[in-house]
Amino acid sequence: MEARERKWDRRVVLAAALVLVLVISIILGLAVFACAPARAPAPPELLEKGEEGAAAPQMEALLLEEDASREAVEVGEAVPAEELAVSEAYLPAGKRKVIRNAQTSLEVEEGKFSETFDRIVLLAESVGGWVSSSDSQAWEGELASGTVVIRVPAKNFTSVLTQIKAMGKILSINIQGSDVTPEYVDLESRLRNLKAQERILLELMGKAETIGDTIAVQTQLSYVQQEIEIIKGRMQYLDDLVAFSTIQAYLTEPEVKEREPIEWGFGDAFYSALKMFVEVIQGVIVLGLTQLE
Repeated sequence: MEARERKWDRRVVLAAALVLVLVISIILGLAVFACAPARAPAPPELLEKGEEGAAAPQMEALLLEEDASREAVEVGEAVPAEELAVSEAYLPAGKRKVIRNAQTSLEVEEGKFSETFDRIVLLAESVGGWVSSSDSQAWEGELASGTVVIRVPAKNFTSVLTQIKAMGKILSINIQGSDVTPEYVDLESRLRNLKAQERILLELMGKAETIGDTIAVQTQLSYVQQEIEIIKGRMQYLDDLVAFSTIQAYLTEPEVKEREPIEWGFGDAFYSALKMFVEVIQGVIVLGLTQLE
């Protein structure tokens, strides 16, 4: 009898622990991307065990805390000073996550489009960058304008942009800097919490005594591990945008000026017709005199 009670108590403790892990994962695991505010439903096996446990008050408290504190942060979004201060506490000075991009339009010398285009490509490759995309338009069989987009290391952003601007007459230029530090810090915090949940679930997996308990733990473990991979992917994406800046350069040769059409008036037309008539008459007379001789 006592053995059964101890076994039953152990199942209750296991169920309560699973409910707590579920609550924490729901709170911290779902807002991975800034545009994904929805909270995914918990696995049905765990919901059934949640009805048997006594963790409802703790669940409500955690959910209220989550709703009050968690906000999605988009790339380039204006961030309050309070959040920036928190971010600085996590990242050392000079280690902020800033994405830098630029767009510029240049007018190059006539017949120099292809040469300038190739110079930009070689410039990107010389600093460890590459061409992301390019396109061009033809004018009378010759390349006259086009766009080349390059990715270069962030440390070379300023020098590369300066060299590109010197290749022609600047028509326009636009430089942007997006601070993604708050989002990155938030992702790091969630990743740490999810990994802690993963360790707990792995321990519970070893203590599970029934098939039902094993399935419940495995389901939640798979969910947590999936969230970990999603957050890692987002962090890697942000790291790439920060490490390599994007420069888009539009090149164009001077416009070809069309010849102005000759304006003809009525007097000019009459004069030309009369002149042609006189020339025809003169030709007929000359031809007649030649035959008479």
